[in-house]
Amino acid sequence: MGSLSDASREYCQIGTGDPIEAENLVEFRLLYQGELLSSGNHSRVENKHAIRKSFHPQLSRLWKTNFGLRQLAAFEGNRANPRPNASEDDRIMAGVEALGKQQSMHGFNWLPVAMNRIALRCSLDILLLRPEGDVPIYGKSADQCVIQGADIDGQIKTLLDALQIPPQLQDLPNDARPDVDETPFFCVLHNDRLISEIRLSAKPLLLLPNTRQVRSCDAFALIHVKLNHVSPGTFDRYYD
Repeated sequence: MGSLSDASREYCQIGTGDPIEAENLVEFRLLYQGELLSSGNHSRVENKHAIRKSFHPQLSRLWKTNFGLRQLAAFEGNRANPRPNASEDDRIMAGVEALGKQQSMHGFNWLPVAMNRIALRCSLDILLLRPEGDVPIYGKSADQCVIQGADIDGQIKTLLDALQIPPQLQDLPNDARPDVDETPFFCVLHNDRLISEIRLSAKPLLLLPNTRQVRSCDAFALIHVKLNHVSPGTFDRYYD
């Protein structure tokens, strides 16, 4: 991924280049605002999990409202706990629980939208707002802060890592445990190999909402996610 010398340039990274078909498409957007550290920063594990936790409730609502995902959960629920008189909501709840248990790692039950076994490909279009130039932080200059203005590659790596299941235990904070509403823990990707395309637009950030001071590690991200099948017909009835 190429570097950006300021906060307002645009570039595009293509992975496999596989096109994302418009038919049978799952499409949604995630928001994040707050601290966005470089992947090389010593606090990156905590920052990545904080971002991951901010995506979780948004993705939880996606599973509750997207027709295809509800159908997938109901199918899995009926297979895991077949009950002739079970309501659709009961089957969906059982399916979400069963799908999460299939990805049990590091003390969490993970439920990605893009799973290896469903063979999806994923396109990401990211709008990233971040401070431009030298930003004084409480009397300090930007070179004394954790994030430098040009370190956009590391920030994008942090975002991408926060979208996927942590591959190793050391990719989670030492005291990380699921909260009461984080079983399963919803995320976007089983792993980043499912990404076929990334587009990035980086623009200057003035201030985050409800703040009066800017930090050089502040960021606002809008992530537009598109998912579709690697080959036509794969789980079509669940993704439309």
